[in-house]
Amino acid sequence: MGIHGDGRSKPDRLVSTNPGRSDTDRLRRKRTDRYRPFADIEPKGHIGSMRTKRGGMTLHEAMRQLDADPAYRAIRSARDRELAEVAELRRREQQPLLSDLSSAGVIVAWVGELCSIPDPDPRIYPVLLDHLTKPNPPWLLEWIGRAFGRKTARPIVWDTLINLIKTHALKERAAVGVMVAISDMAQPGDLETLIDLLSDPSIGGSRVFLVSNLMRSKRPAARAALLQHQDDPDLTNEIKARLARTRS
Repeated sequence: MGIHGDGRSKPDRLVSTNPGRSDTDRLRRKRTDRYRPFADIEPKGHIGSMRTKRGGMTLHEAMRQLDADPAYRAIRSARDRELAEVAELRRREQQPLLSDLSSAGVIVAWVGELCSIPDPDPRIYPVLLDHLTKPNPPWLLEWIGRAFGRKTARPIVWDTLINLIKTHALKERAAVGVMVAISDMAQPGDLETLIDLLSDPSIGGSRVFLVSNLMRSKRPAARAALLQHQDDPDLTNEIKARLARTRS
């Protein structure tokens, strides 16, 4: 069910020199190029037939030249092996979670599918809560945390997730995933809770994922909180970038 993924982790956070784009936007856009085989970089469609300004060679012609180069083929083979090894490692690391989900009646090929199911079975949430605090690898903890980000999950997990964040009971990547989920499932009446989380520097950088939610709020208290914390080292880039958009 869903799209079968390859088990790769979410990209790490970027530091950008473009003040007009927020940190969370860049997190959504960055692709895992470090794990992509060179074949995936080959241009597609009409772009391959376009002539370059230097030498009059098309991109497809350049790729054919590279394919004929033994050194390039060796590099490409090494990258393909690296990709396969990463995918196999990810498959093994998530297998205990997938087995527990299967026992609960929910069958997916990899954890990322839980974020693309339109209406997840509520039985996934107790399983995910159990694995959220287990010694799973960081990439898997973040995916688990993100999988809570549905409105249907709120009655089941909201209080528990808020408590886990406030008590610093989660590892860093788990907290990132959970904070994304909290922002996604929050309701207008949760504004005070979101401001409370945003205002606690001890929670760390994961608070940045609450900024977009507060920006959407029409209540003065939301904007006041953003202005109050716009110089917070963990939040300043995100808040100032989004505030700049509203002024442009």
